[in-house]
Amino acid sequence: MRAYRPGRRAVVEVTAPDRRWFLKVVRPAEVAGLLARHRVLAGAVPAPPVLTATDDGVLVLPALPGTPARALLADPTARPAAATLTALLDRLPGELLALPRVRGPLERAGGHAAVLALVLPHLRHRWDRVAGRLADADPGTHPLVPVHGDLYEAQLLVDRGEVTGLLDVDGAGAGHRIDDWATLLGHMAVAGAHGYRAELAAALPWGPAELAPRVTAVVLGLATGPFRVQQRGWPRATEARLALVEQLLDGA
Repeated sequence: MRAYRPGRRAVVEVTAPDRRWFLKVVRPAEVAGLLARHRVLAGAVPAPPVLTATDDGVLVLPALPGTPARALLADPTARPAAATLTALLDRLPGELLALPRVRGPLERAGGHAAVLALVLPHLRHRWDRVAGRLADADPGTHPLVPVHGDLYEAQLLVDRGEVTGLLDVDGAGAGHRIDDWATLLGHMAVAGAHGYRAELAAALPWGPAELAPRVTAVVLGLATGPFRVQQRGWPRATEARLALVEQLLDGA
């Protein structure tokens, strides 16, 4: 078992002597949309093809070559450069624009803060402060473009700095390119990969005024993770992520 969210999805790795597959288990109603996304992406970006799918929600995907970028964050010679990732995102096909719009991290921030205030009510005043400041952030004006929708290091397989696999395309659709980047930068903040985060941010066409609120909103969403997966000691882990959110809000 590689991933499991009760009632939502699971990923099971199957290993044979000479190959591997991944079985993605989703709600049956989601199969058609996921198949459509994989078909649209085929040949444009290195997303895995769907080998077969069942009506009750199982998709069979082959393992792709490469090392998860998560394992390469500390190695500047092995991790993908900003230009490599920009080129990858630029290859997302225009057909994704016909799919539902992907909500950005600033749009989801209020809901995340409300959930966190319910699970750790003694910190409600801090969650409310964060939500209020993010609600006041100016989102700017950005065109709708094809986006991955959940871009971060675990979704990227890499070989010698080149991306050989783009995974978990369930949320691909129409959105704002800045939000794909903010998602990646937010994960870098949580992973402690601050040098890599700064390197990527410096290469982007948006300044801190536009990027920082989105990155902060991404980290706020990730603060729900320890509770969602019932991580041991989740209250302490959640409060640590709240502290990181507050540091980002204050410009750290």
